[in-house]
Amino acid sequence: MPLIDWTDGMAIGIDPLDADHRALLGHFNELHQAVADVWPTSAALAAGDTLIDALHVHFRQEQQLLQRLTLPGGICHREEHLIRHEEFLDRATALRAELVAGRPNRKAIESLAVTLTDFELVRFDFQMVGHLLREGLLPVKTASLLPA
Repeated sequence: MPLIDWTDGMAIGIDPLDADHRALLGHFNELHQAVADVWPTSAALAAGDTLIDALHVHFRQEQQLLQRLTLPGGICHREEHLIRHEEFLDRATALRAELVAGRPNRKAIESLAVTLTDFELVRFDFQMVGHLLREGLLPVKTASLLPA
């Protein structure tokens, strides 16, 4: 059973980032399963590496969007968002170190996955989209906002 399933409610409306978010959840699920399987396993270490690599790539993409924000509210959001990225990467790196040390921590994996979905993905990325829209940096998809 997956740790976290993707739902359409998690989509922020930027297709490449939504694809990254789905993939990141998949990486968390793979890591969680690898740690649940017979330990120690190279699969868990590989899954941890894959997750961290994917986080770096994804955060770089978001940072490129965030750098385009020029209004005071957008700049403030960018600074806060970038701090969250650093904190998240620090936690993911610490989790990887625990795996290398032979101390797999399923609760830490679960906590990090919840942080990704509840805070990083839902709160900060939706706020980022709002700022990008407010500054005219994203097209408004009004058709997708209307009921079918």
